Amino acid sequence: MSSITTPETARKPARSGTPPGPRGHWLWGNTAPFQADRLGFMRDVARDYGGVVNLRFAYRKVWLVTEPSVIESVLVTHARQFRKHFGLRLNPIVLGNGLLTSEGDFWLRQRRLAQPAFQRPQIALYAASFVDHTARMLERWQVGESRDVLPEMMALTLGIASKTLFGADADDHAERVRSALQVVQEEFVRRLMRFVQPPMWFPTAGNRRLKQAAHDLDSIIYDFIRQRRASGEHRDDLLSRLLYARDDGDKSGMTDKQLRDECLTIFLAGQETTALALSWTWYLLGQHPEVAARVYAEVDSVLASRTPTMDDLPRLSETEHVLLESMRLYPPAFIVGREAL
Repeated sequence: MSSITTPETARKPARSGTPPGPRGHWLWGNTAPFQADRLGFMRDVARDYGGVVNLRFAYRKVWLVTEPSVIESVLVTHARQFRKHFGLRLNPIVLGNGLLTSEGDFWLRQRRLAQPAFQRPQIALYAASFVDHTARMLERWQVGESRDVLPEMMALTLGIASKTLFGADADDHAERVRSALQVVQEEFVRRLMRFVQPPMWFPTAGNRRLKQAAHDLDSIIYDFIRQRRASGEHRDDLLSRLLYARDDGDKSGMTDKQLRDECLTIFLAGQETTALALSWTWYLLGQHPEVAARVYAEVDSVLASRTPTMDDLPRLSETEHVLLESMRLYPPAFIVGREAL
């Protein structure tokens, strides 16, 4: 699913030839039903009006796109005629200019520098951390007890992200990171729902909370970067891969600020989304015990009580299908936004 925000000049009433859409309030447009039930509203208008729906939220005109060919046109074929959604620019002191927010040639350069860190041989090096952190989590669980899965998955992915990104256990700074991430996520949603954004220099309670969260995250990440540069050590973690990556052309690397932006982007983008995907998967398996039984049988057959490795993944087809279906039904990031230039 994708949304397109048209330029500010497109505030006029819809003209003939524009996509169909529901009528809204004369001033607020479709804001009220959207805020009352965001997913339900988008589902209903896509069903009632088709693959491209014309919406308005106060002064902002939006097209909701669910037609695959149009999505491909926006994200691939004519990608340079659009820029990333304004929501990604609402937290500049947190997201900076990383892969999630950067555009054009700078984005392409950063992507090329970061790409080797995510190739299969490198991912295989992280697999031991995945297994180790999962085993440590399971050691705390007792047969027959009930646990809230989401906090467990958030703690698990936080530990894995810290280890694979910085080569460090999250225990020493887990509470600071967890608290800061929660503030960032809450403020992102709050700002996205506002029509008027107070500038960051204005001392609102939200701005103060966000600045403190950014400061806490920066102090941790910059400390890792300084220590790694000073030691000259090359570890098998993402920070080392990014630190020693060089541009094919001018052989330049990333500045500390660029490293900070990319590390925090990877941390924010990978930790919560993975936890959500896992939590929904456990929920669905609980709702469908016959599917859970097939997954358990497959794992028992393939692993035979040993810990998994990357080489086992091709033989865990039932498990893969369950994860893919879970993410299809409950995608952690279900919508992508673009603004027309």
